[in-house]
This record gives sequence, C-alpha cells and structure tokens, in this order.
Amino acid sequence: MRNRSPFAVLCMTLFLVSGAYAQFTPGHIFVSVQHQEPCRIDFPEVIVEIDPTTGEMSIFADFDDGLCNATGLRFTPDGRRLLLLNYGRSGVGGWIQAFNPDGTSEVFLDGSDGISRPFGRNGLAFDAVGDLYVVDSGTSKIMRFPESTGPGVVFADGTDGIIGRGALDFAPNGDLFYASEPAETIIRINPDGVASVFDPDAPINIHTMAMDRAGNMFIGVGGGAILRYDNTDPTTLRFLATGFNQGAMALVVSPHQSVVYFAERDGKVYSVDAKDGTTTLLATMSELPFAIGSLAPMGMAVYAPNVIPAVSPWSIVAMAVLLLFSGIVVLRQRTTPVCSGVCSA
Repeated sequence: MRNRSPFAVLCMTLFLVSGAYAQFTPGHIFVSVQHQEPCRIDFPEVIVEIDPTTGEMSIFADFDDGLCNATGLRFTPDGRRLLLLNYGRSGVGGWIQAFNPDGTSEVFLDGSDGISRPFGRNGLAFDAVGDLYVVDSGTSKIMRFPESTGPGVVFADGTDGIIGRGALDFAPNGDLFYASEPAETIIRINPDGVASVFDPDAPINIHTMAMDRAGNMFIGVGGGAILRYDNTDPTTLRFLATGFNQGAMALVVSPHQSVVYFAERDGKVYSVDAKDGTTTLLATMSELPFAIGSLAPMGMAVYAPNVIPAVSPWSIVAMAVLLLFSGIVVLRQRTTPVCSGVCSA
C-alpha cells in the first residue's frame, strides 16, 4: 500500500468533511396540501415530496412541524432551505417557515418583521439580488425584504392594484408579476415600483401563476385549466391544457423548463408539456395515509441546485486550514538550504 504524505491525507479529509452536509434531492417536487379545515390535527396539513421520475411519494413535513393554513412554497436562492407561507389561525398572525433538507425548521420571518397574513399559491418570489417579495393578504400589500431579512418595506399596495392573496414571479427583465385570486387580475410592477395592468382581459378565477426563464407565463384557473402567455405578451393568451378537476390547484415550472408540474384538487400531480400541453400523470397524493376527504394543493416548488453550489460552514473552515497548511509547507521549502554535492557543516 502506497504511503500518503500528511498533506495529501489532510486534503482528502478536509474535502470529505466540507461536503458532509444535507441537501435536497435535485428535481424533486414539493407540494403543500390542506384538507377542509386547516390548522387542525384531525385534518392534517402536509408537505409532500415527490420524485417525478418514479412517482414515489413521502411526507416531508406535517402538522406536528408547525404547518397552519400553509400555502406558497419557494426555495431560497442558495438552495439551502425551503420557505413556506403560513397564514395562521384566527387571532394568531402568520409567518414564513424555513425548512432544512432534514425536515427541521425555524421561523424565517413573522409579525416582528412586518408579516401579517402571508397567503398565496406561489405567493413569494426572489429577485436577482436575493431580496424576498411576499404577498401579505391581510393588508393587501406586497412586502419586500432586502436580502431576505426583516424588517420588510412595502413594495406595492392597494393603490397599485394589490387585492388579497395571489401569486408572484419575476420576468427576465426584472418586472414582478402579481396574479390576484380575488380580483382576477394580473399586475406588472417594474423594478422602480411602478404598477400597471398586464392584461385587461385576464382570465377569471385565477388560482396560481408561474413564469419560466424566457418570460412565458402559466396560469392555473379554477375551471380546471392551464393557460399560457408567451414572452410576457398579453395578446398571446391561449389554453395549454384542460380537463383537470375544478377548484384548488398549484403549479411550478420544471428546472429544465420543458414541462409544468401541476397539482389538482383531490391530489393528482401531472407533468404538462410547456409547449403543446401533453399531460402525464406522475403521482396521486390521495394514496398517502394522511389523506382524509378532499385534498387542496396550495403551493408547489421544485428543487434545482445552483450552478455554483452553496458553500457550507465546513467548507470555509476547510479552505482556511488548507491555505494555512499550504503556506507553512511553502515557507519551510523556501527556508531549507539546497546543496549541490556535499554540504559542509
């Protein structure tokens, strides 16, 4: 067996330690699901994790993890945590919950940060610099949290057309789109906060909305259909897929952008081709043991690792120790005399 130098052993050890932290599984879908009565242990709310390649399902989080009138889901830009909107119960304000890959969680933002009643399927979104935007249905405002921390500031309110719960997503040019469920309207807000109606003839009974990286917008409507706008052009509205159950629904664009994942009332989850609407059944959440009566999908997210992976604290320590050790080795090499032939004492 070949002997390894102390330096090589140190490098290998630090490399293994630096990567030893939990991660979400790339490509997996997460769906927040309610029953008839949220915030009740006898009608448990859950987050279901689904492998779209196999249809395998598991419960990622449930009522015991603090879910209470849970709706929108979104991964943080670094991919380290999954955020969830909790509207809360009567007399108790809402909050945003952050889940780690192992299912543990903590409060991310709450009333002390300016959150009242966050609610909306896809009701939260991040801009290009990592600021978080949240639909606060309790005050009919969109709150902005610089660098995803509190306190928040009002980005848009009723004077801009914000009315109650809704979905948020960003277009490639930085415009924020808000699809209001109660107002049945879509509002475009530019980075300066100037709002305008995107489409005066927007579809009725809007439930959710998501955009792909090209600016194509996908709308889920309560009549059991997905509609599409091309390239943020309001004149291009068309039906993409129809025939789903009427009522609550959630959708998200896949990481490879070629399909839209869609969850309908009663728990069926589909893959819908983003161009021609071809639909494939992936999973049926009502087959899980938590299912009691009617299921209402309320939020949806899919994990896509960053091109530049998140750096763990162990990685930072490992790099610092490695640089220090390398410096010592180089210094010793420079201070060791080099002799040709026989060195004299």
